[in-house]
Amino acid sequence: MAEIIPRWAAEELARAWVPPHGRDLLAVLVPDPPVQASRDREAEERTRLLRVQAAPGHATPEQLAARWAYYGGRCWMCRGPARVFDHVKPLSRGGCNWPSNQRPACWACNGRKGRRWPFRLEA
Repeated sequence: MAEIIPRWAAEELARAWVPPHGRDLLAVLVPDPPVQASRDREAEERTRLLRVQAAPGHATPEQLAARWAYYGGRCWMCRGPARVFDHVKPLSRGGCNWPSNQRPACWACNGRKGRRWPFRLEA
């Protein structure tokens, strides 16, 4: 199995390496991603943008800064350092863009939660 190296390291190697038979080392070390994968990602990004634009509500940067300060820059789920805002009720489940639905989260918790609604509603 080939060892994966960071692109910056591959670029440095490519500059220092004299390619035999006209081959480019960078092309060997960092192959181009499949075209289909990039198209899928673009489609997902467009879908998410449309979902964000269609969701009810709006939060100003000042309101989001106040939410960040309220939680002390900590993840609302694990209390670790936050990196992003999380929609508590996901937009794909009918959530909104109001400040009350957005809380700071770390990458791990935000990825683990995904598109799930984290609370059980009791009837």
